[in-house]
Amino acid sequence: MQWLQEKTLADLLRRQLEKESREVSDGEIEAYYLEQPRRFQEVRLRRLVVPKNNFAAPDAEEFQMHAQQLASALRERAAHGEDLDQLQRECYEALGFIGTPPSTDVGNRRRDAMSPEVSEAVFALNPGEVSLVEQEAYSFVIYKVDAKRELPRQQVRDEIVAEVGKAKLKKALGSITANVRVEWNEKYFGPASAQY
Repeated sequence: MQWLQEKTLADLLRRQLEKESREVSDGEIEAYYLEQPRRFQEVRLRRLVVPKNNFAAPDAEEFQMHAQQLASALRERAAHGEDLDQLQRECYEALGFIGTPPSTDVGNRRRDAMSPEVSEAVFALNPGEVSLVEQEAYSFVIYKVDAKRELPRQQVRDEIVAEVGKAKLKKALGSITANVRVEWNEKYFGPASAQY
């Protein structure tokens, strides 16, 4: 009964802390927004993909070298303002692929939607600039930033409230459990095993 009573009290305390942590003030939202400006940047992104492999090619190594040279040449042309959709079509034709190449439009992306390496390279670009040729698992990739902006506070408000609330709950739970020590009760469990 005592254990059940303590568990019920602990559950009630946790629920109360969760409720309190969801109450985030406008000042806390403003502070978080200003402290984390990189989290709220967004780019309108395009991507030119040059496949590294073609299973129909007689020499895989030669195909990959050709693809890499083609990627470098296409990157230079993209940097001089040529249309990525046209370059993507030319790329697929030059490599002997049949069918429609993938769209170059990636849409809007934030930093956390990409790997850290790609994210750093992309967000260092200004609108209109293209990245160096990135080497990914199955292809060479060239990114182009069409636009860049900082998301308005109102648009990311719910996201900030969730993050601040989570941090407040973690801090509150940490302050409660910080001084808790666990001791082995030999009367109840028996002697502690050397394995543990």
